[in-house]
Amino acid sequence: MMIQFIKHAAALMLMTSLPANTAADFALKSLDGHTVKLSEFRRKLVLLNFWAPWCAPCKVEMPWFEDFYKQYRLQGLEVIGVAVDFAGKDEVAKFVSVHHINYPILLGNNAVADAYGGLHFLPQTFLIDPDGRIIRTVVGSTTKPEFENLIKQALLSSGDERHH
Repeated sequence: MMIQFIKHAAALMLMTSLPANTAADFALKSLDGHTVKLSEFRRKLVLLNFWAPWCAPCKVEMPWFEDFYKQYRLQGLEVIGVAVDFAGKDEVAKFVSVHHINYPILLGNNAVADAYGGLHFLPQTFLIDPDGRIIRTVVGSTTKPEFENLIKQALLSSGDERHH
């Protein structure tokens, strides 16, 4: 089963900036039961993070994403977490509460995992530009300054494109 493979895989850091592909749209339930579509966030820079409560690197980087959400939201950044721990909503909700995560957390499914390449490692993070194109993929984790630099560069770039 895919999730068992992910659970036992070592964290691997790989960043790519391949030609931009359009991010697959999805409609997923949030922890409070609302349906959220990725396409609702067009015109914003989206940091889309796939994670699970048992994932050690996820526990490290999610507070960073919370910091980025607070710091850059007014500049156009949206952070979305997609939990791919299909075992239960309760464990996801407990993790989010304990770690004071305030950005949207959605409950993933196999279709969304497949649409994003199968998610063979966690965490996996996609930076999606305001036009809905994947501009950067981080498989595994990296450092907080590296993530912040990616966000700053993307915000500058998306701001430049909107002014031309």
